[in-house]
Amino acid sequence: MNDERHDPLGSDVEVDHAADARWQVRMLIGLIVSGDLDEHLPEIARAVNQRQHERKNAQEREAFATFQVGDRVRVNHSIRPSYMHGMKGTVVGFAHKNVRVLLDTPVGRFTDGEATVPPLGLDPL
Repeated sequence: MNDERHDPLGSDVEVDHAADARWQVRMLIGLIVSGDLDEHLPEIARAVNQRQHERKNAQEREAFATFQVGDRVRVNHSIRPSYMHGMKGTVVGFAHKNVRVLLDTPVGRFTDGEATVPPLGLDPL
């Protein structure tokens, strides 16, 4: 995103926020790698972990909101156990932050065919 900032010398300066952010990231990484921020590493790690957690929660809420009872879905490759990868089924309900899916073919420990899957572990069909 670009915008214009007024230069006190009279000219308008176009600002590229994406380029500015990339430069800031390179500087931060350089400072971390060089050891200049060693005393702040625990703080930085906590902030990064917190932000990653917040982003994942937002992605899960967004994905959860896209499913409705009756939707056809496929279990994706982010799910364990791996024998569930590619299994197809129908959304039959919801359990807390997860989606209840009736698999077309019962598999493994899901002998009744019903599995409770995190929303990011499902792809709509």
